[in-house]
Formats: sequence, C-alpha cells, structure tokens
Amino acid sequence: MSFQKNKKFNSNLWKENQEERQYMLNDVIDNILTKKMSKEDVLISLGEPSSIDEDKFEYVVISRAILDFEKNIIIIKFENDSLHSVKLEREYF
Repeated sequence: MSFQKNKKFNSNLWKENQEERQYMLNDVIDNILTKKMSKEDVLISLGEPSSIDEDKFEYVVISRAILDFEKNIIIIKFENDSLHSVKLEREYF
C-alpha cells in the first residue's frame, strides 16, 4: 500500500517527470485510458512506453510505499489498433 497523494493527469508532467507519475497513476487508469483510444492516442498522452510489443504497451511507475517500494506496471493491450484492456500489476521490493 503506497502513501501517495492523487493528482489529475498532466501529459507533459507524466512524460517529463517519472517521479510524479506515481501521483497520477489512479487518474490514468480510471479516467485517461479508454477503449476508444488508438495506439497513437496512447503514445500522444503517455509518451514512449517502458516496453513495447506489437499489441501491448507497458508503462512502469515506481512508488514509495510505507516500508518499501512498489513497482506498478500498466499493461495496455490492443486489438485492431484500439485499446482492448488495461491491467495494473504491482510488485514490492
């Protein structure tokens, strides 16, 4: 469980400051990534992913948790160039 303050998504801040991403993570998942988005729309909004595959983008967001760090991975899958699903995976280290 991270102790983060939530911020509204800001595309420029997301792309320029990876430390700030942790505060926008919930807004990105809940409000920004929609099924109507194309790969290009996602790239315009979030910038280059940490990992890219033909039909999958992954964005890694590191957060400070109470006693450790949390690695959040946003996994975005596409079908026919349209966003099909969004999944958030968490790892603690």
